[in-house]
Amino acid sequence: MEKVIEKNVTCPKCQGAGKFNVYSSINSVQDPELTGKLKNLSLFDYTCPHCNARVTFDYGLLYHDMNKKIMIYYKRKEAEAKKVADMFLGRGIYDVADDLKGKYLYRVVRRKRQLREKIAIFDANLDDRYMELSKLYYLTKFEAEFPDLEAEWIYIYGKDGIFYIAFSTKEGEISTTFDMAVYNHMKGAFPEVSDPLRGGEVFIDQAWAMKQMSNRTMGELLSGSVGGDLKITIS
Repeated sequence: MEKVIEKNVTCPKCQGAGKFNVYSSINSVQDPELTGKLKNLSLFDYTCPHCNARVTFDYGLLYHDMNKKIMIYYKRKEAEAKKVADMFLGRGIYDVADDLKGKYLYRVVRRKRQLREKIAIFDANLDDRYMELSKLYYLTKFEAEFPDLEAEWIYIYGKDGIFYIAFSTKEGEISTTFDMAVYNHMKGAFPEVSDPLRGGEVFIDQAWAMKQMSNRTMGELLSGSVGGDLKITIS
């Protein structure tokens, strides 16, 4: 499979024709410039050469960190995501090479923001499983403190060495600084999650975090001394 394919595209605003590069994979070691564009999601942006309109083209790709031995596959469609998961877990027709099994950390995501989130988490040498549990913690606090707002999506992003947690609502995107004390709190509350990162689950998301709760309630885990009040910014 070619790493990059030049696609003919049409601007939805002026109908002008143009070219757009679609990448099947990005290697963080070999492609530092493209990796930077992937991290800020500008890799998916296209500027029309005729009217300067900015358009986002969405497509799946593989992110590969050779140094940390991490592969994160972004696939929008559920069926395609499951096929990739089967490949990573050795259940597919085309499995990962035998010499890579047990050595790589594999993840499958279905949103671009999830991809950016995972990269930021692993760049900081953190465990995405405790981050997902932390997101549930913050979501519970958000719902309690802002009952009139509904979070359609919640995600973490890093900027200038600081992590933020954002809630996507109909009123706009609401964000607050992420307190690492919450992450450490979850590590202590869920010691059973501390199995090695490599191997096992590849879908680590909100649904996974909910399963870990089992018979617990978030009320048992909430503590006024951890995380504090949400100091939000609406954009």
